[in-house]
Amino acid sequence: MQPCKSISPSIILQKGRFATKPGTIYITATPIGNLGDITIRAIETLQSVDFIICEDTRKTAILLKHYGIKSKLFIYNDHSDSAQRDKFISQLQAGKSAALVSDAGMPLIADPGYKLIADAVAAGVEVSVIPGPSATLSAIALSALPSDRFIFYGFMPEKEAARQKAVEEITPLPYTTVFFESPKRLSSLLEFMASVMPQRKMAIAREITKLHEEVYRGDVAGALAWASAHTHLKGEIVVVLDAGITDKQTPEQLESLALQMLESHSIKDTAQELSKSFSIPKKQLYELCLKLKNSITT
Repeated sequence: MQPCKSISPSIILQKGRFATKPGTIYITATPIGNLGDITIRAIETLQSVDFIICEDTRKTAILLKHYGIKSKLFIYNDHSDSAQRDKFISQLQAGKSAALVSDAGMPLIADPGYKLIADAVAAGVEVSVIPGPSATLSAIALSALPSDRFIFYGFMPEKEAARQKAVEEITPLPYTTVFFESPKRLSSLLEFMASVMPQRKMAIAREITKLHEEVYRGDVAGALAWASAHTHLKGEIVVVLDAGITDKQTPEQLESLALQMLESHSIKDTAQELSKSFSIPKKQLYELCLKLKNSITT
């Protein structure tokens, strides 16, 4: 995490200003990079609860040490089971208060904490939220792509076949799509995406809010070249993909996409990919591509 300048204790350390209630679990957002990106209410909640539930005690300890918070830490991650959840819920039912945090950002977003919250709600435990930083929303804001409608796809699958299927699923979506990817798998993912939609606009954000924050903005083909030149990427990668064109769009938009794909694809492959993505008869698209190809060469 990126350090921040010190903050006056008179500003942040006022216990009781945002009083925590017994028997309540607080879903608490923490910084995604810069330690200064945390709300006053979050700080006071973390120092007031009886215990904090986190993914990794080492990472959360960095934040707590920075703000002089000494609340007890307990681990809850992908390897935790229902027995562990039951222990936390029993303490909450006994009147204890707790904060649930992730390694960074808003808990429960592509995060195992949702099972704990679901069980807490089922058990009648009160749940509250302390909103704050989100890598998803931050990447959308940085992307310069439409943000009126978007879908969060989570983490891309690790296995190649599943990854290709995921790309095929998001290709025709008529709204901006956001997903996470590992730096070591980014290039291979972009290679496949470039074969399907090379001219689609996208943004890639890394090290958001940190010292070396970087954002690529361009098309998929350009993103592949960018990733190939950045072979030592580290940190979480957030990819923002522009909306696809569906059969509900205008013929002009479909022709524009076909022309872009014909620059690097055959007529047959272009017609096949467009048909699969937009549920338009392949014969109809083949005739369109043939017409467009002829107009280019004449």
